[in-house]
Amino acid sequence: MKSVYPKLASEIASKRVDDALQAGADLLVTCCPFCVLNLESENFKVIDLTEFFWLCNSVELLENNISDEDILKKSPNTQKKI
Repeated sequence: MKSVYPKLASEIASKRVDDALQAGADLLVTCCPFCVLNLESENFKVIDLTEFFWLCNSVELLENNISDEDILKKSPNTQKKI
């Protein structure tokens, strides 16, 4: 959207930033890489959805003392190293 309608993209991003500030958000999550750039703010962090899932998974692993090796051992999709 930013490349075709830069003014509209900026207006929408500004509105979303205002909404987030009013809601007291500390973090915004988006699935659009361009929105990560458009929504940047000094007041909160903006991350991609895949980054959010990775962070959630990391927290779960830390809380449950699960190592990466344990996950690889249990995963049916894990390929053996040659």
